[in-house]
Amino acid sequence: MSRKLHQIARGLEKLADVHLLRRSSGPFWPEANFERSLHDYLQTDCIFDVGANIGQFGQNTRQVIGYRGTILSFEPNPTAYARLASYAQNDADWHCFPFALGESAGTAKFNVMRFDNLSSLLEPGGESERYFADSNEVVETRDVEVRTLDEVFADLRAKFGFQRPFLKLDTQGFDLRVARGAAKSIAAFTGCVSEVSLVPIYQDQPTMSDSIACFRSLGLELVEMFNVHPGGWFQPLIECNAYFLNRRFAQPLESASGYHSISFN
Repeated sequence: MSRKLHQIARGLEKLADVHLLRRSSGPFWPEANFERSLHDYLQTDCIFDVGANIGQFGQNTRQVIGYRGTILSFEPNPTAYARLASYAQNDADWHCFPFALGESAGTAKFNVMRFDNLSSLLEPGGESERYFADSNEVVETRDVEVRTLDEVFADLRAKFGFQRPFLKLDTQGFDLRVARGAAKSIAAFTGCVSEVSLVPIYQDQPTMSDSIACFRSLGLELVEMFNVHPGGWFQPLIECNAYFLNRRFAQPLESASGYHSISFN
């Protein structure tokens, strides 16, 4: 798109209060539109940002999605956490916690990768060398605190007063362990987005089928998926953001075409 056309499109966006162009700082636009509609539909009043890294998700949620409710971000890597906290410090509704969430409480070895976005409580494996040879390589290992969602959920709800929380998981292969640590509290979440793998790049990383089966067993149904790395032509599909809705919160929704979405109840 030429610079002139880009300026015209930006002007139309402001006039009509719509989003016409892809935001370079956010996900490919179909996912952004979906997220915006999803949180409107679910009336989300709090997002648990698990695996926050340096705050990319929180910034995108504010700047691209337009979400204005509470964000609770969890990040165990002290270096990444410092940057996350600096982004959140001027946002009264964005709160950060310097620990990981997992299946059980304790301490664990956290692997800081050469490309920090790939840092994980798991070690590189699978086809990591094939696709991320220079990126998914351990450069430092840190001992970090791990807690469970079941352990912290009640206190967080009492402190922040949310009623319709949504769970975002992006823990580089560790998502299901976070979910298993929420066996009791998961029922309170309206839905969840998890990064599921079609090509494993960590040791003991669950497959997409494992992920879907786990979330279904917890009462969450898959409703949509988006490529984590959109825009590439004829590249292997490595991982997707998979969106799940809690059966308790999924109700029929009339669309402009007259069709209705399916209720899981």
